[in-house]
Amino acid sequence: MPTISIEPSRSIVLRGGALGDSILTLPLISRLSGLGPVTVLTRDAYFPILRGMLPSLDLLSIDSAMAATLFHSPDKSWQSVFD
Repeated sequence: MPTISIEPSRSIVLRGGALGDSILTLPLISRLSGLGPVTVLTRDAYFPILRGMLPSLDLLSIDSAMAATLFHSPDKSWQSVFD
């Protein structure tokens, strides 16, 4: 039987929906974390849930002033996230 080799990768998950939608994303985040580092851009209120599930996640607040620049005029502060 052939084997599939998956190279390590870095993932970014943008999750700005309601709590139920965010909970539905947890299996995806868990699977991605097995492939490499994961950064989750989500609401501050969901940080405790995500930290409880996977303490190694990088969490960024979607409610922050920095997040407001993501789609308008990204600055250099986003470079480390998307490298």
